[in-house]
Amino acid sequence: MPKVPDSTKSSLQYKLSARARERWPQLTSVDVTHRGAFAYVTGTLTDGEQIPLCRLRYGGSASIWGFAVYRASHDDYQTSVLHTGETAGNPVDALDTACGLYLQRPRRLELTPEELTARSTSSFAASCGSTMTGSALAWWGRVTGGAAAAGRCSSGGSG
Repeated sequence: MPKVPDSTKSSLQYKLSARARERWPQLTSVDVTHRGAFAYVTGTLTDGEQIPLCRLRYGGSASIWGFAVYRASHDDYQTSVLHTGETAGNPVDALDTACGLYLQRPRRLELTPEELTARSTSSFAASCGSTMTGSALAWWGRVTGGAAAAGRCSSGGSG
């Protein structure tokens, strides 16, 4: 495996730090340590906690690196796919992929249970059609605790 040139090490640190400042406010810094052809990327959270994010594998090009995500459950790195669909790519894409996994809550977790119930019930009720019976809608309303329990949708469509 090729050795990472010092200029590439500096450039990598600069690019990842700039991207973290631009896109990931949960991080106060990004630290890159090198061992052989590998670069280990660690983020420091605003509370001071350090979390390993990913490992990059140098293949001879400063713009294309192999990607492995840190697996906290195994305390190791696993070759993985970037959000672009590739297993190697731009180091900024690697940072975005790892931070997207560890720092960004999926949209569905941002909703409260009440919001989920209301949205599920209203979208389900809106889709009532000839196959939807009043008893099925009433059952759905009991399950979700939503307005559909009142049987506002009849078997003939939205009612």
